[in-house]
Amino acid sequence: MNITTRIAHLRQSIGSLAGQAHVAQTDAEKRISANRAEASEQLQHAIQDAEAVYRSGEISATASRENAVARLLSELRKADPSSRVRDIPENAGVRAPNPLTRVGTIHGQRGDEAPLSIPLIDSSGVVISSTQQTRELALQLVRSVVADVVSQIPALHLRLSLFDPNVSSELADFGPLKDARPQTAPKPMSEVHELRQRLGEIFAHVQETASMLKQVQSPSLSEYWKTLDTPEGEYHVLVLLDYPAGLDKEGAQRLAKFSHVANKGAFLIVLRTLDHDMDEDLVTADEKILSGCEHVIVHPHSIEIAGYPPSDRFQTHISYDSTAVRDVVKDAVRTAREAKGPVIPLQSVLRDSDVEFWQSSAIDGLETVIGRYQNEPLIVRLRGASPPIANMLIGGAVGQGKSNLLLNIVYGLTYAYPPEELELYLLDFKEGLEFKKFGPDKNGENWLPHASLLSLHTRQEDGLIALRNIQQRV
Repeated sequence: MNITTRIAHLRQSIGSLAGQAHVAQTDAEKRISANRAEASEQLQHAIQDAEAVYRSGEISATASRENAVARLLSELRKADPSSRVRDIPENAGVRAPNPLTRVGTIHGQRGDEAPLSIPLIDSSGVVISSTQQTRELALQLVRSVVADVVSQIPALHLRLSLFDPNVSSELADFGPLKDARPQTAPKPMSEVHELRQRLGEIFAHVQETASMLKQVQSPSLSEYWKTLDTPEGEYHVLVLLDYPAGLDKEGAQRLAKFSHVANKGAFLIVLRTLDHDMDEDLVTADEKILSGCEHVIVHPHSIEIAGYPPSDRFQTHISYDSTAVRDVVKDAVRTAREAKGPVIPLQSVLRDSDVEFWQSSAIDGLETVIGRYQNEPLIVRLRGASPPIANMLIGGAVGQGKSNLLLNIVYGLTYAYPPEELELYLLDFKEGLEFKKFGPDKNGENWLPHASLLSLHTRQEDGLIALRNIQQRV
């Protein structure tokens, strides 16, 4: 075979191979295209399935959240269905005040409403800020918060101090609280030197309360009250109107200490004016007050709670009703007048004395338990030296228990000290009502052996004779 024939065969083979390669390439491209289409379709189905699952989960989660919110709003409505002050007296007389105080209403997406509340009783206090435009709304809120406090803290355990630099008398409805006792509602202050003095008294009370709470191992005064039959201690509440008006640097600095008094029986209620140009000397103190207290900003159609995103769902719809507030105050005064202390059996008092019958010595003086204070025995001591406390005067209004206390002292002393250590001269100016029981019975027996003199139906001149006789013997 010549060269020409070989070249022709070679070309034919190459052409055949090229044709086969082209067919193979075409088949491969078709398979790749088909595989891509199938993969794309599968991916699209997977994405659609994932989106469906996500949407289903999102709808389920949203429904769950909405149901949870609806249940919460329903429970809150049951707890406090109204935002009006006139409903506050329903809580009057509770043993331990509610730590939360209502300042407005939360409106839900479905038209539901729930109370908007903030910590107050066991906090450093609340600052309610407003412009001149919203001052009246803010003032109503201040009044309502004060009414809530009065309804929850017994008047005998409340001191409500007011600093009113503009002498506006805008809290005059609470003035009759002084009828419960003068300390409950002292005369309003308008001068900064009066405020500084009152702050000194409040912080002294805070230190005393903190010491008491440490001793009884309680985190706050309200929690301590939950362990008692009747409250002990006091809440000091300081209300400031038109803050920072009327303040100087020293007064503001003292006021700033309230940022550290939470849980110690004192708190602030402040009406703060945003339009007031604040002196540079007061800025630092103002920042401390705001950082330590709850801060409510009153807008024309909503309220804002500092630390939370502004929301038009936070609104204050508290309608101030002077008649209702006066009823709150009257109820507080009436409850104070009817209040009675705890009844402690005499046997329990004697056990608290931790003494045995007639085993005590009077060489260093006399002492006996007359009650309890902060869950500890309250002891009265009489002695001639170090320091000398040789006399006791018991005073009080009619029906407050003076005679009962005197009898308890007699019982306590005569239980602890034998007749050779204690001699009593009992003069009864109440026609024998109190001391008759210490004399002999109808059989001439069972008299009090400590009684050297028992004078019933005592006249004034008889009492003077007995006192002169004692003086001569001493």
